Amino acid sequence: MASESVPASSFRVPAFWPLFEEAIQQESHVAVFADHGFAPETLEGTYRPPLASMVLAWGANEVWTAEEGENPFAQPDLVRPWLGVWSYEQGWQAAAPRKTPAHATEPASPSFFSPKHVLYFNGAEWKYIGEDAGGPREWLAQTGWIEAPIQQETPRLNAEWQFPHATYMHKAKTLLEHIRRGDIYEINFCNRLQITSDIESGWEQWKRLVSISPMPFSCYIKTPELELVSASPERFFSLRQGLVFSQPMKGTIPRAGNPEDDKIAAETLKNNQKERSENIMICDLVRNDLSKVAEAGTVLARDVCQILPFKGVHQMISTVECKLKSGLSLHDVWTATFPMGSMTGAPKVRAMELIAELEEQPRGYFSGSAAYFIPELGFESNVIIRSMIRQGDGPWYIGVGSALTFDCVPEDEWQECQWKIAPFRRLFNLEISNDARSI
Repeated sequence: MASESVPASSFRVPAFWPLFEEAIQQESHVAVFADHGFAPETLEGTYRPPLASMVLAWGANEVWTAEEGENPFAQPDLVRPWLGVWSYEQGWQAAAPRKTPAHATEPASPSFFSPKHVLYFNGAEWKYIGEDAGGPREWLAQTGWIEAPIQQETPRLNAEWQFPHATYMHKAKTLLEHIRRGDIYEINFCNRLQITSDIESGWEQWKRLVSISPMPFSCYIKTPELELVSASPERFFSLRQGLVFSQPMKGTIPRAGNPEDDKIAAETLKNNQKERSENIMICDLVRNDLSKVAEAGTVLARDVCQILPFKGVHQMISTVECKLKSGLSLHDVWTATFPMGSMTGAPKVRAMELIAELEEQPRGYFSGSAAYFIPELGFESNVIIRSMIRQGDGPWYIGVGSALTFDCVPEDEWQECQWKIAPFRRLFNLEISNDARSI
């Protein structure tokens, strides 16, 4: 793996960060969620930040996978923290268990753990959950924020698309025929970038990724089942004090290099009828999903087609919320809403069937969800996009996709995928062997 030197970068961490990094070195279960997003004062409408600005968890008291443990989220009253990941293919259990395709009968396992130690920042102060009388509890004397330097060479990695340009275009046109026939209204078609070089440390790459691509739902998770390096901008759903809200994200445009052009880019996205129609379609799907678990009359859509400015792109996001019926569990909400409509399309089950057929292999943890539950805070989850993933000891991969609708242009959708992987191109100086457009 060749490499080149790059200028040092940094990201904001608590002063006890070096102690945390030392503590997790030998742990098999580690989870970090970090809000490295944007300043709410730059936005129009209501901003809904993650429930915690940062969550640090390590060590496992108990685990839940397909082979071990019971689903903790099926319990009506959780009293312990849980953190981990669901894979996309587990969505068949929720959305259409009788239609599960053959390749999803042994999906990537859910991988959650109840940690020995949790430190989280609630926006005002750090809190510790654990049984250690000293150690991490004593770190709370060092809760100032510092800029942690990242001085590491940029690797040069080789990669290849699962579907090169010509194949992608053929499949996209096939899906558009389904849309024109009325089989579906919208579908999120995804490609995969397979990394064919070794990556020495997923943890170090995550720190570098969030330094160049700060996002509100970024996370790093390591368990025996997977390693996840994520700079996700998208929330799946949150639950706090009986209020559920989800924020489907549809619509992307690159940011410009100067304020005037950047404002024009944001307005262009805001007024793009194709992007608005796909966002509203998924917004309606989420409203329908939440109606299954909501108190009657409480499902509301707010800030529809809001434009949020991330570091490299503007995103179009809507918010759907409801009051949860009494007596329901987190598993009930998950069953009603997973997989998220922004990563399937509408109608959801038919879109999932076509995804299974045209994408040809399981998505695995890509377009699944990483989540944490902390009793004092509530439940928070993201959509696993803008992420690099390794399942078990397998190769690293990066999933990327975009929504196809009746009036979309497949070449534009291919280009949107390129925008979305831009941070990884910078991070790894990627050399993609089959990246050329077809003639």
